[in-house]
Amino acid sequence: VTYRRAADQRWDRPGFSHFCASGSKAYEVRTGLALAELGLLTGQKEYTESASKIADYALSCQQQNGWFAENDLDYHDKPLTHTIAYTLEGLHGIGVLLQRPECIAAVRKTLDRVKDLVQESGFLAGRLDRNWNPAVDWACLTGSAQIAGVCLRMHRDFGDIAYIDAAHRLLRFLCWTQEITDCLINNATLNAKKGAVRIGSRSHEERLGRRALGASS
Repeated sequence: VTYRRAADQRWDRPGFSHFCASGSKAYEVRTGLALAELGLLTGQKEYTESASKIADYALSCQQQNGWFAENDLDYHDKPLTHTIAYTLEGLHGIGVLLQRPECIAAVRKTLDRVKDLVQESGFLAGRLDRNWNPAVDWACLTGSAQIAGVCLRMHRDFGDIAYIDAAHRLLRFLCWTQEITDCLINNATLNAKKGAVRIGSRSHEERLGRRALGASS
């Protein structure tokens, strides 16, 4: 990983991953967090220094409104909440481990925008454009779960009730999407979760309705 990182803290070499377009990504700071942890564990400064430089690149991608450029597998103009959350996880972890308060401040800047996008039902659009407008009508459940986790950490750090409120809404939505009844056990779907749920779809409305009724009961 340290070999792949270019001198300007980016992974520029083509073919680094077969699962996304070539070029640098802000969310690679999540890998930087692993390097920071390894560096502190082994005492090798090469790893912690690389982690810090990767964080520098992610910070350089953040816009004034908290949105991150160069932050998707393929569509940088409308990144997934999954990759947005990777960036937040990485910056928060590096901020804590390497005592970099500017990383924590960047996380807070983004979360203060994202938390207001979480609907009362807990739905959060799975892609968000540079103005924080929903770019799709479905939720990326992985991203929602990750963002909820970052919200909980930030609530632990700062005690802001708005973070834990957003986390609870996101997690409630995730619980509603989990199929725990009417499953075909032979197809190994019991307790499984999908990667995304389209808002307004029949399966979503039926499932959400059942979960909402159960919760109110």
